[in-house]
Order: sequence, then C-alpha cells, then structure tokens
Amino acid sequence: MTTYYYKREIGAYMIRSRILNVFRGAFTRKRQFETSKMQINTIRIDASSICQLRCTGCGFQKSNGRELGYGYLTLEHFVDFIDKNPQITRVELSNYGEIFLNPDLIEIMAYAHKKGVALEAAMGVNFNTVSEDQMQALVKYEFRFLSLSIDGASQESYSKYRIGGDFDRVIANVKRLQDLKKERGVIYPKLQWQFVPNEHNEDDVLQAKAIAAKLGIPIVFKLNFMTSYVPKDPERLKTETGLTEVTRQEYLEKYKIPYLNDDCLQVFCDPQFNWDGMLLGCCRNEWAFFKSNLFVDGLEKCLQDEDFQRMRAILKAKNPSQNQMEGIPCRNCSIWKSRHKYGKTIHPGI
Repeated sequence: MTTYYYKREIGAYMIRSRILNVFRGAFTRKRQFETSKMQINTIRIDASSICQLRCTGCGFQKSNGRELGYGYLTLEHFVDFIDKNPQITRVELSNYGEIFLNPDLIEIMAYAHKKGVALEAAMGVNFNTVSEDQMQALVKYEFRFLSLSIDGASQESYSKYRIGGDFDRVIANVKRLQDLKKERGVIYPKLQWQFVPNEHNEDDVLQAKAIAAKLGIPIVFKLNFMTSYVPKDPERLKTETGLTEVTRQEYLEKYKIPYLNDDCLQVFCDPQFNWDGMLLGCCRNEWAFFKSNLFVDGLEKCLQDEDFQRMRAILKAKNPSQNQMEGIPCRNCSIWKSRHKYGKTIHPGI
C-alpha cells in the first residue's frame, strides 16, 4: 500500500523496514504452515462487537450479533493474556464492531505500549465516535495502524451505506488525529482510507481521492461484499480506482478463488478470537465457536484444540471431502466452498 510520511528520511526507513518484514513474514508463515506445533506471536481479538452504525452490507449487525453476541474485550482479560504470553508482539483489535466503543480501550493501549505489544485495527474502524482522550492515547501509546472505513465523499452518499454515520464528523476526527501526530512529530498511528464502491458512491471516487490526498493519507478500494451490486460504469470504476475487477464474482470467475482468500492463512499465523475469548479461527467466522476459550483455557490449549487442528490439516489437504468438514466452521464458509469446488489448496503465502 502507498503510505505518506512527513519526512523523506522516515519514508525511506519505513520502505526498507516493510521489505524486510515481507521476507520475515513469509518465512514465519512457511514455518508455521509446515510445523504441527504453532508458534504464534500475533493474534486477533475483537475489542468490541458493538457498533453504533447499521451498514447495509453488514450481516453481523443485521442478525443481532449472530452466535458471537455483543460485548467488548475487558482490560482484565487483556492484561492477563499479555502477562501469560510474553511472546505476543502484535494484536489486531478490529473485526465486527467499533473498537472506540470499548470503555477500556485507553487502558488497553497503555498496557500494550508498556509491554511492547503493537496494536492495529486493520479490519476497519468507522471513526464516528472517538473521543479526544482516545485520539490522544492513539498517538501517545503508538497505536500502529488504523484502516478507516469511509465509503463516500459526502454525507449524502456516505450515510446511505453507513447508516447513522456522519461523514463530516469522521473527516474532522481524521484531521484532528493528523494534527496531533504533527504536533508530536510522530508517524503513528499510520492511517489508511478504505473505500468500498457501492451504488450510492460510484461518482465519489475522484473526490474521495482528492480529500484523502489533502488529509495526507492513502486510499485503497475494496470490492463490495454484496453480490447484488452491479457497477453502473465498470470501466470508469476500474480506471478511477485502479481495480482490475469491480465485483467479487468477476474476481472469482477470473482467478477461480474468492476475493480475500488469504483470510484462511489466519488459522496458521494469527488466529481470531471473539471479544469473550472464544476461538473462532479466522475473521470471517461469525457463526460457530471452537470448544476452547483464550481466557479460560489459555493460548496453547486453544491452538491444540482437536477440531482446530483438524481444520488446519483439512485446509492443507489436496482433496478433502465435505464429510471431513463435519463440525468445522469452515464448512459454511463461501471461501472454503470455492476452494473445494476449484481444487485450491492452502499454501504458506509465499
């Protein structure tokens, strides 16, 4: 992804670091993929499944939380987990809700910083409800990365998808955070504007890119999850966004594998846990738990969970049958079904 920095020297340093991290990450993924005993230093815990918006494409909120329920990661659980797992160096906090609705978030950031644990929200935040104290903490405690879900370039288009959201407030919050970073002369948190094209905002692409440039943050375009979405002008959308496909169905037909299919690698490298500690495996699973709980059983027992280990083996198998998936959450996953249909096995990501 393209990232903007205030100084050329910092930019050059970050580019070098990113290249090194790519190779380190590839080596780590390969090692974890090939070994039966997982060596995890990154995990995902949903800091909050609660959200103040009702986005039209969010099945989780429409279903009242499905099996995962509404709640948030407590400071007590986070501290206990970090203290018992000093090998953990990075935690992804975002998934189905809005992390800034977690009342313990500032204390969680402070403790993570004290222990040298990097925090990220790469799955996305809507950034509508973030307090001044939270923004100060994001900068003070070096929160690493925020992906800002902003689908539109005006209140009119934005609010038709992000129902209940306030576009102007979000942009004001981004400006304030950028100002705080400049005042302190720091680069964290790094920001990214994520824009999902839909029937309401297709005409906003160029304006969104202009606003992002003015804010000094990169913008990326992500394919719409809704299969009913058909772009009004696919070629123009490709030109303006840089996307080579503009629907997930088009991507599937071209590559014979679903969009964002590397989510499957999370079960090998950075497994997902619910806010209450229940093991989910990956960020897409919102319909079933494994038996183990991070805060009750501990990380090692979760990783050795019998069904979780069986799932990992099946995902690597060349020709697994649907019967082998009985009792495994992947059985109901569209990515797994497409992998099975087209004979696409999991690889170590390199």
